[in-house]
Amino acid sequence: MAESKTTTGSDIPTEQDTQKVIAYLLKQTAKSQQIQLATLQQLVTTEIKSDDIRGDNLDFFTVKKKEKIFYNSVMLSRAGMVRIALSLATTAKVIAYVDGTASYLNTSQELTPNCLYVFDVPLNPNNGLNLSLDFDDSQSTTTIVNMIRLQEIR
Repeated sequence: MAESKTTTGSDIPTEQDTQKVIAYLLKQTAKSQQIQLATLQQLVTTEIKSDDIRGDNLDFFTVKKKEKIFYNSVMLSRAGMVRIALSLATTAKVIAYVDGTASYLNTSQELTPNCLYVFDVPLNPNNGLNLSLDFDDSQSTTTIVNMIRLQEIR
């Protein structure tokens, strides 16, 4: 037989009690979302800083035709992508080397000087990524990389 419970006035929460509970739940949700956002930002996009770049920094350095841009390949410990943001001072094609296998980026089309291009290159764990430039070296044996930025994307 089902028990019936009689409620008294003291068993019913007041409007003030309800507001306190709602405020508490909202604070807990906000804290949880902040933690999730911080974790997501760390996992989704991480800047790749490389001391292996041929120049002293990631801005305004010179490279020779088909010379590897990084002394050592960029590697990821987990599967993901490397996002490359790149601007060149002259017309050139970008070559990506994944574990030594070369492929042109941008459907083998030359990049327009002083424009920013962004490429995503998928990598498996411990794949090595390097870049080089293919350009007309009849006028100059080097070209200038205006800037390059690398980010790990998950």
